[in-house]
Amino acid sequence: MQEWVDEYLVWNPSDYGNLTKLRIPCDKIWLPDIVLYNNADDYTRGYYQSRAMLDPGGNVFWPPPTKFRSTCPVDVTYFPFDDQTCIMKLGSWIYDGLQVSIILVRMTQVF
Repeated sequence: MQEWVDEYLVWNPSDYGNLTKLRIPCDKIWLPDIVLYNNADDYTRGYYQSRAMLDPGGNVFWPPPTKFRSTCPVDVTYFPFDDQTCIMKLGSWIYDGLQVSIILVRMTQVF
């Protein structure tokens, strides 16, 4: 889930029939360029077409369905009693840490 505030997407619900939620195609609004840096595929792959949800205050919620492929070093010295950790590094190519803040919601996923 990605979310941010877009000051250009603010409206007064009473001016639009008390509309408080809007779903809009993602190609019609600004989207952050968050990518998987250690992606094993092309950086443009992974995201599927979806719609963003907007509220009157300019809050944009974008839950893009994604599929990422990454590489990870594996140490099988203690197989089958081993644990593997794979780091997936997400970030922006265009914006620095002062302009875009990435907050991790869930630390680990066990497979």
